[in-house]
Amino acid sequence: MKIKYSLLFISTAIMLFCKSHADVKVLKQSTDRYYADEAKVDVSNSDAASWVIQAWTESERGLPDRTFDVSPAIFRLDAHQNKTLQVSFKAAPLPQEKESLYWLNVRATPVGEQATSQHHEPPVVTSRIRLIYHPASLQYRKQDVAKDMLIWTQHGQILSLKNPTAYYISFQLMSADGKQLSETRYAAPWATEIVLLPAQLLANKVSWKIVENEQEDADAIYFTF
Repeated sequence: MKIKYSLLFISTAIMLFCKSHADVKVLKQSTDRYYADEAKVDVSNSDAASWVIQAWTESERGLPDRTFDVSPAIFRLDAHQNKTLQVSFKAAPLPQEKESLYWLNVRATPVGEQATSQHHEPPVVTSRIRLIYHPASLQYRKQDVAKDMLIWTQHGQILSLKNPTAYYISFQLMSADGKQLSETRYAAPWATEIVLLPAQLLANKVSWKIVENEQEDADAIYFTF
């Protein structure tokens, strides 16, 4: 079935909140469009309790990966304190014909009485930030390709989004017939993303909003070299 679509661009804040029973925040330290081989990420604790912070990187599929290194990997963050993480690229061959994606994970677990409570399981706060490698030789025109090349099809309650480009397209919002869909946050290069539609939704019109540029992609850090 053919689907009508509309495209809107919006901006997002550069701060990523990872808050659940705790006031621990992770945010990019600067608004640079691209980083060469190292980026800095701030972790702040506005809570009254202390937390143990663990940071590590994974492949796009969530598997252990050492393409990027993060330091320090584990540390204690006391109340009202801040710490800077350094995310560094390690020598590894990366595809030059498309963008590549990795994950920076930051997990906070409580220490002291909050962690040893017999009546409640200790809260765990985990934030994930995308690390996207953009080859320097790859022309960048994400807005144009999102508008002209994304392909939407529907089969029953399955909405398929085909991305025939070399870029990761980040979505701030996706809706069908005015109803917001939350399953898909980005479309990978040369891949098809599947979104399950709510029952009885026909999806005659699909609308989406993408992040307009790299500086405003709140949960992504872009590298190029």
